[in-house]
Amino acid sequence: MSVFNSFINKLNSKYTIIAITLIAIIIIYVSVINKQAYGNDKESIIEVIQSIDGYNSESIEILEIKDIHNNRIVSFLLHDSPAFIQFYKNPAGNYEWNYVEKKEGESFAVFIPNLRDEKSDVLRMLIVSNQFNEIAQMELSVNERIFKEGFDVSQSNVSWITIAKPNGDEDSLRFDFKYFDADGNEYKEEFE
Repeated sequence: MSVFNSFINKLNSKYTIIAITLIAIIIIYVSVINKQAYGNDKESIIEVIQSIDGYNSESIEILEIKDIHNNRIVSFLLHDSPAFIQFYKNPAGNYEWNYVEKKEGESFAVFIPNLRDEKSDVLRMLIVSNQFNEIAQMELSVNERIFKEGFDVSQSNVSWITIAKPNGDEDSLRFDFKYFDADGNEYKEEFE
């Protein structure tokens, strides 16, 4: 009997060790998954940006955090270059990043975020500029409709332009940009 009890005790201790090991692995796995960075606040947004190849800079300045439906658009400067990152709210309520773009070495940039789940007849254009920007006004012609937007020169800015999407016989949008300095002189060089 004592050999049998000894065998059972050894068997129970082996199962106990296996059970403890499995529980430890599960706890570690769950804690690693829960450490995924989301775009829920400014600090975690910076953490997400820094985790992306080519964006892992110490010089990140968040300019604006804008929520549009289940999308979160964050405009920022990366080494003074205009950029934005887009997050989408998952079913758990956390913002997962799904797109990022920068215009390296530019002082002024126009972006068109692709907003998921937006059931709207408008297109949103995002303009991000840094402190070296000298563009005071932009004139945008979209399918012969004119939009004018002013900017503060020598300051970091974020602006949005909302444009009606084409309908009826219009099947596409044609963009023509003109840029002006603070004195109203048109820039002849291309910024796009």
